[in-house]
Parts: sequence; structure tokens; C-alpha cells
Amino acid sequence: MDVKKLKQELRKYVPNLILQRLEKEPNFIEKPFSETYLTASLFIDIVEFSKLTEIVVEKYQNGLELIANILSLYLEQLIRIITNSGGDILKFAGDALFVVWTAENENLLPEKILKAALCGLHIQEKLFQFPVGEGIRLSVRVGISCGKIYTMHVGGAFNRWEFVTLGQALNLSAKAQKLANPGEIRISKNAWTLLEKNSLGRRKENKFYLKPMPIEQKIKFLNDFQFKEYHIPDSAIPILKNYVPRAILSRMEEGHDSWHIEFLQVSILFIRIGSSNQMEKLYEIKKVQEVMKIIQNCVYTYEGSINRFGVDDKGAVILTAFGLPPLIHDDDPIRAIRSALYAKEELRKIACESKMGIATGKVFCGTVGNEIRSEYTMHGTNVNFAARLMQISDGIMCDETTYQLTKDFFHFLEMPPKIFKGKLKPVVYYKLITDL
Repeated sequence: MDVKKLKQELRKYVPNLILQRLEKEPNFIEKPFSETYLTASLFIDIVEFSKLTEIVVEKYQNGLELIANILSLYLEQLIRIITNSGGDILKFAGDALFVVWTAENENLLPEKILKAALCGLHIQEKLFQFPVGEGIRLSVRVGISCGKIYTMHVGGAFNRWEFVTLGQALNLSAKAQKLANPGEIRISKNAWTLLEKNSLGRRKENKFYLKPMPIEQKIKFLNDFQFKEYHIPDSAIPILKNYVPRAILSRMEEGHDSWHIEFLQVSILFIRIGSSNQMEKLYEIKKVQEVMKIIQNCVYTYEGSINRFGVDDKGAVILTAFGLPPLIHDDDPIRAIRSALYAKEELRKIACESKMGIATGKVFCGTVGNEIRSEYTMHGTNVNFAARLMQISDGIMCDETTYQLTKDFFHFLEMPPKIFKGKLKPVVYYKLITDL
């Protein structure tokens, strides 16, 4: 693959904030660092996608493939609207997206909030009850906020750096989204106050109305973003690779393009770190670096992959996987548990609480997005269930499949059947006790 094509493929997997930095400072990262941005933030969540996944997978033999195609189709539409409006997709979180518009100063922030709001309206206009298959229609909830966000480049184990984003702007937009109904947009108080103060909208009872804008002006305003070709020197390609999943890099090293879809048996390990009284420390780069280095060492020791690291108002959440290419093993469920035990002990040493959930099974692994912005993702009922197990865990919880594949190596306590969100009937799960 020639250098130009290589850079085009790699850049799709990182947000613009990283590309901007590499254009200005194409230097190898020698130590963790943090940057601050003033932003309008938009959070988008596909409604009831976990439930839809469960239904489709149970109903159809090729259910995972259908879900992958549905997600790809819908996200491609979302991404095109967002990028045409100048939005920078910071991260994909399963069936959700975090998007920002950065402002150089506070005077420019109201305009960025307006752009986020109009982008949200355009999404709801075009993609509410959007048909993606026979009898299947998708909708989203949208939340908007504004304020500072903090980006951190942390880790460094085996030259792998994780790009972590956090801040109240992201938290508030996610909270606003939860209050919205399908097809609605909710905007946080700090965002609509700025719009109102700058005569860009007004409140009436419990609703907020944007200032009317002629259709021609609205189209121009929403589409004034020109696709930017970041001039990243060839010397920065190894740095760019540090942010791209190994599954993508291995394909490109074999001479293929990065687009790939496959269905693999994977053990998913979800980890939540921290409690409400530890949140202040999780906003400090020193603490985030300490946590990330532990997670990297514990996951990479057992040849797993880190798929996502995020920090919200409840703590840090890490999604890891064992069985992704190019590191696939017959004993990946055992490796996932070993890694979880190792991480739990190391986190305890730095006084960090942790809750973990592990689930094993067939997962869609591959690329979603388009030629402008893509993400290597995992999707399936097992990903969702590992997250649910983490949420109720007081240690390390495992699903039935993980238990059956590892019961000769570890002690478990069978837990009473429970109805989980996204599951159609009560499910038995297991609490890990110790090694045999």
C-alpha cells in the first residue's frame, strides 16, 4: 500500500483533534499529556438497539450479520450528516456517538452550539423511523451541551497510546439524551442559556425554539464545512498507527484495505473503575495514566485488546476483548479471567474499586462508518451482556458460556436467574470466587 493510501486509511480511525495535533506537532509521544478544548457537545444514541440485537439474533440464523449490516447502514447516514456539519466524532460507544464542535473562544461558542442543534434537528428529520430492513426502523435520541472537555493521551505500554476524552460537556450531553424521547433533542441549561443570551433562540414554557433561519441560509450554515486534508508528514505514520486497533493494522500490513467484517468467538471483559468519591482523581491525568498503564499491562500480558476507554460521572469504563485478530487463542476465556484477576489486584493496590463482567460468544468484529470516519467495533448480545454483568457486579461476574469453558480452572458461585435489560427471559450467571 502506498504512503498516501496508507495515511488515508489510518486517518479514518482517529478524530480530527488528533490529526490537527499531528499536523502541527508530528512528534513521538514520550510521556502522557492532556489538552483542553471549549466545545459544543452532541451525544447520539440509537434507541433500543440492544433489544433489537437480541430479537434479531434469536429469530434469524444469520442474525449477527443482519445486525452488523443494519448498524453499518444507519451509522453511515449519521456520520455523513455529522461530518457535513463540521462535527468531530470523538468516539463510538457501541450504538452511540460523542461529537464535538470546538470553539477558539467563548464568543464563538454560541454559534457552535447552534450548529450542533441544527445538526441534531437534521438527523431527526432524516433518520427518525428510518427503514433499515424488513419491518425494522431505527430512531435516535439526541442530547446537546457545551463547555470544556479534556483529552488525554495515556498508556504507552508497547508503544500503544489511548486517547481518552472526559469533561462535563460530554457528561451533560449524555444526561440530556437520556431525557429525550425517540426523535427528540434535549439541550442542557448551560447551552440554551447561551443561545438565548445571543438571540439565537428562546424558551417558551418547557421547550426551546431556535431563531427562524431561511432555508438557503440554514443549508449554507450546515454545509459550510469543507473536508480538510490534514498534511501529516510520512514520519508521523508510526505515531498515527499507535491509535489504530491492531486488527486493522494487521490487515493493512498484509496489503488489504482496512474495511473488514467477520464473526468471531470472543471473550468480552468490561471493567468499571472508581466510585463517586473517587471521581475527582479520575479527572487528573496522573491518576488516569496510572489506571491505564495497569489495564494495558494486565490485558496485554494475556494478549488481549483494549477496544474502548472512557470516563463519565460514574467512573472509568474499559471495554477489552480476548480473541480479536491477530491474537486468537483456544483459551481466550481463561485469559480473560486471568486478566480480570490480575487487574483487580493491581487496581486494589492503588485504592481503586473495580467491577467486572465477562461474556463469551459470537461477536461481530469489523469496520463501521464511511470513507471519512470509521471505527473498528465489536457488536452482539455478548458485548451487551458483559456490560450488564459489570453493572451489577460486586467483583467479577461471568455468563454461562464463560463458566462452562473455564469451570475446570476456577471456582464459581451460581447466581439466581435474573432478567437483564435486552434479554428476553431470566438468565443464570456466575460469580467468580477464586482459582482451583
